[in-house]
Amino acid sequence: MDIHPALLTVIVFGAAFAQGFSGFGYGILAMAMLSLLTPGLERVSVFITLTVTFLVITLLIRSRRDVRIDWRQAGLLVLGILAGGPLGYWFVLRQGDLPICRVTFGAVLILFALNGLLKPHIRRRLPTALAPLFGFFSGLLSGAFSSGGPPIVLYLFVQEDDPRRAVGTVQAVFLASSLYRLVIVGLGERGYTADLLILAGTMIPVVILGTLTGYVTSRKVSCRAFLLGAYSLIILAGALNIVKAARNLQTRPARDPQVAVSAAPAAPSSWSLASRRFQVR
Repeated sequence: MDIHPALLTVIVFGAAFAQGFSGFGYGILAMAMLSLLTPGLERVSVFITLTVTFLVITLLIRSRRDVRIDWRQAGLLVLGILAGGPLGYWFVLRQGDLPICRVTFGAVLILFALNGLLKPHIRRRLPTALAPLFGFFSGLLSGAFSSGGPPIVLYLFVQEDDPRRAVGTVQAVFLASSLYRLVIVGLGERGYTADLLILAGTMIPVVILGTLTGYVTSRKVSCRAFLLGAYSLIILAGALNIVKAARNLQTRPARDPQVAVSAAPAAPSSWSLASRRFQVR
């Protein structure tokens, strides 16, 4: 990850503060911002998974007396994550970051959050049978972008009159999802590198500090302010994903049919072969 340590620290602290405050937001906000600044999408997602694991553990320990965990709901969501996680990681390894996926993802987040902000009175509890489906979509997003929080949050928050009561269940699902993704990455073809592990390790104190600061702040605000902050984070994350997709479209090289035809019969040079071997590594 080619990024200035000070900038990385600011992004990590801000995203950790968001999750400490609202119970979610670290993965998707950090992924959205870092993906705009660094080219390695898959490596960025692994870095986020490594750090968010310590974040969730910190939040669960700190809030253990204030939250409860609905193990039935958590189990149903994890069932879906087990199915969706490997597919999502395969996608990011094989298919890359397709702009249409980013646009669709961002649009869904923005529309749902706007509905929650503008018409909260039409919210209804979702059937429990839908939990594995929401978990599956969370697994896809978590496996691909380490950003599987929104489907989990959107499902669990509408199950409670006060969404803060769902924070414990959200964190339990996040922890299971993160540990599962760490196993998937470890068994994958790219695995972990020493540089990535060291970088994640240096950011763990920043993650813990940001998480605790956000959690303490959340205890001092009203439920309405909490909902406003949570839905605002979803809108911001959706917008950042759309910006990322637009940036990818603009930077894609245009194809020139004449150049492609003229270049087709030419034998590759030793320089191009060497460059290709370097890129594969």
